[in-house]
Amino acid sequence: MSVTASHKATTRQNILDAAIAIFREKGFQKTRVSDIVSAAGLAQGTFYLYFKSKEDIAREICRNFMDSFSGIVEADHNIFESKTIDELNSRLRQMVFSALKVFKNNAEAAEIVLREGIGQGGLFKELYENLIIRFIELLGEKIANGRSQNMLGIPNPDTAAVFIVGLVERSFFFFMVMRKDLNIDVIADDMTSFILHGLALQSQQ
Repeated sequence: MSVTASHKATTRQNILDAAIAIFREKGFQKTRVSDIVSAAGLAQGTFYLYFKSKEDIAREICRNFMDSFSGIVEADHNIFESKTIDELNSRLRQMVFSALKVFKNNAEAAEIVLREGIGQGGLFKELYENLIIRFIELLGEKIANGRSQNMLGIPNPDTAAVFIVGLVERSFFFFMVMRKDLNIDVIADDMTSFILHGLALQSQQ
């Protein structure tokens, strides 16, 4: 990467980082472009070399999450075609772990998406719903195509996908945003076990 290209990439990321910080502090609706460039230490004209508006930044934040989650689901093409419960457990845990890691590595952006997407109307609500729906669709397709449907007795792949996505999303919000304590390894283990076994009563010895 040339010095110029590297500088442009750094400036673009600085604007994104500043926008995320201001969105968290003031909320998306109350944030102005002037707030973002001030936090980034840039002239306002520089902002428009990289983004058309604050809405453009919101779209990029959500697009980055969608790319990451799509990559996670697509990384293991046959996750729900596992031949044994142990194999499925291992592959499902990896998917859950990876999804939680994306959230944790982008915690501030994730908090904005979740808070603004649920708590506010407008653009962020639309972007949030598109993000969640697309993730559910991708996961539902994998479940529907998997032979382990029979192993797990899943009556409706789409509903199962909603449950899994909701579990990952709300767990991140509770442990990372509210409690400020997200141990990915522990939560991935517990979440995988819950997905596979639910609240089924254990047989008494």
